[in-house]
Amino acid sequence: MAGSEQFPFDKYYVAFSIKCLTYS
Repeated sequence: MAGSEQFPFDKYYVAFSIKCLTYS
């Protein structure tokens, strides 16, 4: 996937979303 290296924070964003749902 081109641009995957440009968006390394994507994984952190997903993890943050999951954590938010877990705490919700």
